[in-house]
Amino acid sequence: MRGLVVVVGLLLSSMSVGCYSQVHYARPAKLRVVAVPATTTVYVDDQFVGSARVLSVRPKTLHPGIKHISFKAPKHFPHDVRVNLPEGTTTIEMKLRPIPN
Repeated sequence: MRGLVVVVGLLLSSMSVGCYSQVHYARPAKLRVVAVPATTTVYVDDQFVGSARVLSVRPKTLHPGIKHISFKAPKHFPHDVRVNLPEGTTTIEMKLRPIPN
């Protein structure tokens, strides 16, 4: 009986080691935005992340996955996109349409 307990203990410890070796740590996603006008503000999942002027030189670090991104600027129509951000840097180029006078 004691031998069986030792064997079961060894099996459990080897199984737990195997589980840890299969953990995948995703690299972060980085969102870079180049927009016209440069004063465009950028929102990811309804949270302000910065202006296009800043995000063009300093991309925002996010978790990879599906994101709802909104672009807004005074006197321009807003624009929304849904993007699946992968690991690494993604650049979005956006030109907002001006609202006619």
